[in-house]
Amino acid sequence: MIEYVLEKKHLKIDDIISFIFDVDKDFVPRLSERIDITTWVHKFYPLSNIIAALDEGKIAGLIVFYANDTSTCKGYVTFVSVSPSYQKRGIATTLIRKSIIIMKDAGMKTVGIDTNNVNAMNLYRKVGFNLVSQQPLPEYDLTRFYLEKQL
Repeated sequence: MIEYVLEKKHLKIDDIISFIFDVDKDFVPRLSERIDITTWVHKFYPLSNIIAALDEGKIAGLIVFYANDTSTCKGYVTFVSVSPSYQKRGIATTLIRKSIIIMKDAGMKTVGIDTNNVNAMNLYRKVGFNLVSQQPLPEYDLTRFYLEKQL
């Protein structure tokens, strides 16, 4: 049974780091090829919102987002991933929907997300995001998509 934890104070930072290392291979290019994951987690942790999908205390899915830009009222999802063994169960959709509620409650009027994963982009579109722009990434033979949703 999946439990959703909306307060990061109930999550250990080391568990978040371990989860991101575990799903690193699912990103193209791998996150670890672009950033130092441990440093990145310590950087986003204090200012971001985090929702985790837990299965018996183990992180099965995670979303990291910001809902604190009161000048633009724009939220931003910086990370969303579900462990491969938990995919196709609606966890990513639930994480996104819960984050949208939090962003809306915080006064955000729009939310943005970047991806280069076409499957992820299709999921985002299903929950109401619209493609705003795309940018070729020739160094990775990929296209980066930026999507937004009006709240």
